[in-house]
Amino acid sequence: MSDPPMEGAVEFAAGQRWRYRTRRGGEGSSVLVLDVTGRTVHVQVRDVELRTGAGPVLREIFLPIAAAALRASITSPMEPLDPAEFAAAQLAWRTGHDTIDKGEFTIPLDRFLDLVEKRPPA
Repeated sequence: MSDPPMEGAVEFAAGQRWRYRTRRGGEGSSVLVLDVTGRTVHVQVRDVELRTGAGPVLREIFLPIAAAALRASITSPMEPLDPAEFAAAQLAWRTGHDTIDKGEFTIPLDRFLDLVEKRPPA
């Protein structure tokens, strides 16, 4: 398992990258902040392994998460991506994942990822 969550006030901004409290075996995964709208932080969880039934193993996932839930998940900041890689991640989110103004998840990332894996196939 990874380090405990960070303490204190953290303000999120597009382009930040964070280590987070991962599930066992997910220590190489990170969270990239794509956008912040009010109290919702739109993120890409990178380099994660999600097994969703008989389907493929997902390596990334985009989601809107409440800032408080993200604060409870992060453990330390990381170096930002180079601008071109960040722009590509933002473009992939904006074109393929219409999550703006659709609500947010309010549980820590490790619990969210567990729920995704336990969800029955559609």
